[in-house]
Amino acid sequence: MRILALILSLVCLSAFAEVTPEEFKKTKELADQGDAVAQYYLGYCYRWGNGVSNDNAEAVKWFRKSAEQGYRPAQIQLVKCFMHGEGVLENYEEADKWWRYGKRNTQLEAFSQCDYNGLIYYNGQGALGKLRDPVEVVKQYRKAAEQGDPKAQNNLGVCYHNGEGVLKDPVEGVKWFRKSADQGDVLAQLNLGICYVGGFGVLKDSIEAYAYYYLAGITGEIGLSNYNRRNVMWKMTPAQIEVGQKRLKELEAEIEAKIEANKKAEKK
Repeated sequence: MRILALILSLVCLSAFAEVTPEEFKKTKELADQGDAVAQYYLGYCYRWGNGVSNDNAEAVKWFRKSAEQGYRPAQIQLVKCFMHGEGVLENYEEADKWWRYGKRNTQLEAFSQCDYNGLIYYNGQGALGKLRDPVEVVKQYRKAAEQGDPKAQNNLGVCYHNGEGVLKDPVEGVKWFRKSADQGDVLAQLNLGICYVGGFGVLKDSIEAYAYYYLAGITGEIGLSNYNRRNVMWKMTPAQIEVGQKRLKELEAEIEAKIEANKKAEKK
């Protein structure tokens, strides 16, 4: 079965907001200049036909350029393309190569072995060589998420967002992204930004999106954060950006307070 990004603790949501011609042009210019994040996004545009006609082979080309610079989300997309035979011939050895390459050079420390297991679980085949069940993956994520694991909460949010292993429910997805983001998970913060841009499970809100993207950059994922934030800023007025900066400070304070409260609760 073909899926969107089940393992969102590695990448941002596949269902990003519609790309305008101007945004696509700027992305292409940055990609041609060698920007790894732009190359990754350009690959996504071709992969999902967003801002340009769908072309899986062209998507793989740009994912590879980005992946060769060590950009982890692009490496994961190559894993998926080789596992599904999308834009390239199906090749599990090549998929495994990019997985292992990325594990040695990952930019996202939050990435863990359980994420790869989740990917294999979902697709029902791959390097682990065992038939897996997407419903079982959701059960595993839910169990860990309910115990407070931020990575699992983020992944469970993806499952609900995409309707993978569970009925699609963007509102429930946002709920789990928020739980994870409140613990400082960088990709959950990115995902909330994307939800606010696209109106996935929440009302569209460029100020909230700006604040969460900026927060993710402070937390640790500078590349994706800056790129997404620039896309939002193109459509914001100076006054909105000022409000976004104020909201950012509020979010930082709110999340810091929640993290401290959790630490105190754990000591009891």
